[in-house]
Amino acid sequence: MLCFLGVAVFSLGVFWPRGWETAASPMEVIETYIEAAEAVPVEKLHRDLSIYMHNSYLENEEGLEQFSLLLQLASGLLTFEVILWMIATVIRF
Repeated sequence: MLCFLGVAVFSLGVFWPRGWETAASPMEVIETYIEAAEAVPVEKLHRDLSIYMHNSYLENEEGLEQFSLLLQLASGLLTFEVILWMIATVIRF
Protein backbone atom coordinates (compact mmCIF):
# COMPACT_ATOMS: atom_id res chain seq x y z
CA MET A 1 0.00 0.00 0.00
CA LEU A 2 2.89 2.37 0.75
CA CYS A 3 4.30 1.82 -2.74
CA PHE A 4 0.94 2.73 -4.26
CA LEU A 5 0.74 5.91 -2.19
CA GLY A 6 4.32 6.77 -3.15
CA VAL A 7 3.54 6.31 -6.85
CA ALA A 8 0.46 8.53 -6.44
CA VAL A 9 2.44 11.29 -4.71
CA PHE A 10 5.30 11.25 -7.23
CA SER A 11 2.84 11.15 -10.12
CA LEU A 12 1.10 14.23 -8.74
CA GLY A 13 4.51 15.89 -8.60
CA VAL A 14 5.07 15.04 -12.26
CA PHE A 15 1.71 16.42 -13.35
CA TRP A 16 1.78 19.49 -11.08
CA PRO A 17 1.72 22.69 -13.19
CA ARG A 18 5.06 24.36 -13.71
CA GLY A 19 5.95 27.79 -15.03
CA TRP A 20 8.23 26.97 -17.95
CA GLU A 21 10.14 29.85 -19.49
CA THR A 22 9.70 29.66 -23.25
CA ALA A 23 10.23 33.12 -24.77
CA ALA A 24 10.94 36.74 -24.03
CA SER A 25 7.91 39.01 -23.97
CA PRO A 26 7.82 40.86 -27.32
CA MET A 27 6.06 43.86 -25.76
CA GLU A 28 8.75 44.13 -23.08
CA VAL A 29 11.53 43.92 -25.67
CA ILE A 30 9.90 46.60 -27.83
CA GLU A 31 9.27 48.93 -24.89
CA THR A 32 12.73 48.46 -23.38
CA TYR A 33 14.95 48.44 -26.46
CA ILE A 34 13.11 49.97 -29.41
CA GLU A 35 10.62 52.51 -28.09
CA ALA A 36 12.85 53.72 -25.26
CA ALA A 37 13.82 57.39 -25.00
CA GLU A 38 17.14 56.46 -26.57
CA ALA A 39 17.21 53.54 -29.00
CA VAL A 40 19.48 50.70 -27.95
CA PRO A 41 22.05 49.37 -30.45
CA VAL A 42 21.20 46.04 -32.04
CA GLU A 43 24.35 44.47 -30.57
CA LYS A 44 23.15 45.22 -27.02
CA LEU A 45 19.71 43.85 -27.85
CA HIS A 46 21.25 40.60 -29.15
CA ARG A 47 23.52 40.35 -26.12
CA ASP A 48 20.74 40.93 -23.60
CA LEU A 49 18.39 38.48 -25.34
CA SER A 50 21.15 35.87 -25.43
CA ILE A 51 21.75 36.27 -21.69
CA TYR A 52 17.99 36.09 -21.05
CA MET A 53 17.68 32.93 -23.15
CA HIS A 54 20.61 31.32 -21.33
CA ASN A 55 19.09 32.09 -17.92
CA SER A 56 15.75 30.66 -19.11
CA TYR A 57 17.56 27.54 -20.29
CA LEU A 58 19.21 27.09 -16.88
CA GLU A 59 15.91 27.60 -15.06
CA ASN A 60 14.11 25.10 -17.31
CA GLU A 61 16.97 22.61 -16.96
CA GLU A 62 16.53 22.65 -13.18
CA GLY A 63 12.80 21.98 -13.59
CA LEU A 64 13.51 19.14 -16.01
CA GLU A 65 15.94 17.55 -13.57
CA GLN A 66 13.27 17.59 -10.86
CA PHE A 67 10.74 16.23 -13.35
CA SER A 68 13.13 13.42 -14.29
CA LEU A 69 13.80 12.53 -10.65
CA LEU A 70 10.07 12.33 -9.87
CA LEU A 71 9.50 10.07 -12.90
CA GLN A 72 12.35 7.79 -11.87
CA LEU A 73 11.05 7.51 -8.31
CA ALA A 74 7.49 6.83 -9.46
CA SER A 75 8.70 4.21 -11.96
CA GLY A 76 10.88 2.51 -9.35
CA LEU A 77 8.04 2.32 -6.83
CA LEU A 78 5.62 1.04 -9.49
CA THR A 79 8.09 -1.68 -10.48
CA PHE A 80 8.56 -2.65 -6.83
CA GLU A 81 4.78 -2.72 -6.36
CA VAL A 82 4.31 -5.05 -9.36
CA ILE A 83 7.03 -7.36 -8.05
CA LEU A 84 5.27 -7.48 -4.67
CA TRP A 85 1.98 -8.30 -6.43
CA MET A 86 3.67 -11.12 -8.33
CA ILE A 87 5.14 -12.55 -5.13
CA ALA A 88 1.77 -12.26 -3.37
CA THR A 89 0.05 -14.05 -6.27
CA VAL A 90 2.57 -16.93 -6.26
CA ILE A 91 2.34 -17.34 -2.47
CA ARG A 92 -1.47 -17.35 -2.58
CA PHE A 93 -1.72 -20.13 -5.12
